[in-house]
Amino acid sequence: MLLLARRWRLPFGAITIMYAIVVLMPGAQTEFENVPVLLSIVAGGLVGDVLMSRLRPSAERRGAYWAFAGLSAFATWSLYIASASVAAGGLPLVAELWTGAPIVAGLVGLALGALFLPDARPARA
Repeated sequence: MLLLARRWRLPFGAITIMYAIVVLMPGAQTEFENVPVLLSIVAGGLVGDVLMSRLRPSAERRGAYWAFAGLSAFATWSLYIASASVAAGGLPLVAELWTGAPIVAGLVGLALGALFLPDARPARA
């Protein structure tokens, strides 16, 4: 999604559809017993679409691109861990797991954004 956002302006719903397609295989492997967890990933895609429409990341808007990369990963993992915790009946015993994983995911997303768009300059007229 970062590579696509760097080049084109994606229509609203593109990230949600991509995430929905991605969760079909894990859902099929578990015979869709974990539907709330799968739906949390799709909700993460919806948050990504909202971020895409609000921030409008592109090669010319490096800060917005980096913010989108970090925030979309953070939101997806936060929703996933929250949904999995509700489905399991409580938070994991290791606090670093449910507090650190979304932060690390956001930082990795930010690092990927910086790698994919390291030295963007606005197009000259």
